[in-house]
Amino acid sequence: MKKTTKLICLAFTPLLMLFNGAIANAAVLEDISIRNSNNKDLGQFAKVFVGDKGEIIFNPLDNLPSEKIYGPTIKSSAEQSVKLEKIGKGQKFSWKALKKGKAGISVSGMYSQETIDEYLKLNPNLSDLSLQEISIPHSITVYNRPTTTYSVHGQNYGWSQGSKSSGVLGTTGKSLRLEALKLNINTQGLGGNVEFRVHGQNYGWSQGWKKNGQTLGTTGRSLRLEAVEMKLTGEVAKHFDIAYRVHGQNYGWQNWKKNGETAGTTGKSLRLEAVEIKLVRK
Repeated sequence: MKKTTKLICLAFTPLLMLFNGAIANAAVLEDISIRNSNNKDLGQFAKVFVGDKGEIIFNPLDNLPSEKIYGPTIKSSAEQSVKLEKIGKGQKFSWKALKKGKAGISVSGMYSQETIDEYLKLNPNLSDLSLQEISIPHSITVYNRPTTTYSVHGQNYGWSQGSKSSGVLGTTGKSLRLEALKLNINTQGLGGNVEFRVHGQNYGWSQGWKKNGQTLGTTGRSLRLEAVEMKLTGEVAKHFDIAYRVHGQNYGWQNWKKNGETAGTTGKSLRLEAVEIKLVRK
């Protein structure tokens, strides 16, 4: 008997199967799964950032010992934003976010009639496979990565020259205290904020958490900073951690802290001398 094939396509849509006149969850090409490098499913409307990468998994028929699949193929509507490449001979594709933008993901594949027949044998309660499309798009939206900028005010040298987006501010090996800190975040339209507070000589913890762009500590009073805490809020906090470390009197560099943890000391009268801050992708 001549082997025939059955074409099954997804153009921004998964498929549903009609059974006894009712629509049930599809067993044929149920969906595609967009996953990050940690194998987390990002959902059908994935939010990613420039430099992120992962896999797209093409889900075949359920419960079959072997599928005869011709293809599948996956296309990006914006290759300049999201680049796709097939992994080996399987049903997996790699993706990488190249630049800000939005890419729709379309999928198509072809199953042999033998595969359809095999599926029906394993599901004898089904008499036919009828397919219907529904409009549920799959897409990847690429954002530029958020950035922080920060500056410090220190003993003898005053405010550091401009703000830095990375690297160490302050001094080491000079026994000079930090006196104030200013911190900003650019969420690149993602939403959310950065909040921070400091612990200083004579006044303890600053009253409440201050937000993006504000200054904490003192200038012109010769009062040392002793500890800092920082955290992200809103949408940006779902995708990034804020990490920070300090260099202090007697103990040097501490380990990295993040998301509200205390860096530095309290109750020991030890000055902060330098700080480094960075955003880390979750």
